[in-house]
Amino acid sequence: MRLQTRLATTYLLLVVPTLAIFGVAVYLIARAEIYRGVDESLRANALAVETLIEHVWGPLTPADIELSRSGLGRQAVRATRSRS
Repeated sequence: MRLQTRLATTYLLLVVPTLAIFGVAVYLIARAEIYRGVDESLRANALAVETLIEHVWGPLTPADIELSRSGLGRQAVRATRSRS
């Protein structure tokens, strides 16, 4: 085997795994940062909605939440029946 071929093969065997590891690391870090950013945004939006609801209607009690939940459940059942 010629020297050029051996050098090219050696460099290829060094560079390809290094780039693959680097690419996977960058992907995992980017994915974690995106999830963190989305999570923070959702928490901020939920807090804003909660604050607005409390400002407009006053503090919510567990009974209020359960009443709204059951009402929404009935609406969902009616909506699915009307589609059929």
